[in-house]
This record gives sequence, structure tokens and C-alpha cells, in this order.
Amino acid sequence: MRKSDELLALLPNGVASYEPLDFSWDGVKEAFLFTSTFDETSYPLWVSRFVQHVKSKAPPNARVDTEEHPELAYLVINVYGDEKIDIHAAWCQDDDAFGNLNAWLGSRLLKKMVESERPATAGVVRIEDPSAFIPDDLD
Repeated sequence: MRKSDELLALLPNGVASYEPLDFSWDGVKEAFLFTSTFDETSYPLWVSRFVQHVKSKAPPNARVDTEEHPELAYLVINVYGDEKIDIHAAWCQDDDAFGNLNAWLGSRLLKKMVESERPATAGVVRIEDPSAFIPDDLD
């Protein structure tokens, strides 16, 4: 398993808190929730700076792609290296962004973190277990 420090380095400065995910997830070998003070004046600028930071911290041989969801004010960043890491983050300046993200995630712990900290950014980082996606009967 990777150290949380290595995963935290993928996130922009300003991580306020992080906690292990409060439930198990099929196909995920490690995951943690985070809140952050990272903020920008608009969603497009927030996305641009967030992605730029992740690309600068990803391993040199890794491929980074993104899925922007401006209507939901959240972002998915996938880092494909030795392991697949994905970051799902909500820009909390949009009143509905966290609710949109947590409707998918369903974490009571992240909801509690957001309500108590009022962060600018919140989300989850996951490392997928590659063996969970390889059929057992490959010949």
C-alpha cells in the first residue's frame, strides 16, 4: 500500500484534513477522504490549476486524464502509472458541488468533515486494485 504522504503530494497545497474512507469499496485497495483550502476565483481556473498540479506531481511515466463536470462543479482526475489512482474533487464554492459529489460517494464522514471545516475543496483519492478487474479465466 502507498503511504498517504505520497498520495497527498498529488493534491494542491492546502490540505486541511484527510481520513481513511469510512467504508470498503470493491476493487479499491486504498482510499482516503480529504478537505482543502485550495481555491480559485472560478471553476475553470480551479480545474486548470488542480490538473496542472497533479500533472507536475505524477510519476514521469504516468498518463493523466481528466473528466470535468462543470454542471456539477466537480472534477475527476485519473493517474495511470504502476497503479491507477483517481481523484474525485468538488469545488465547494458552488453551493451544490459537495452534494453532487457526495450523492455519488455517499460518505457520512466526508459530509461531517465538510460541515465542520467549510473547505474550499473536498473529495476522495482512490487506488484501484488491478486484480479486481482481471477475469480469473483468461487463457
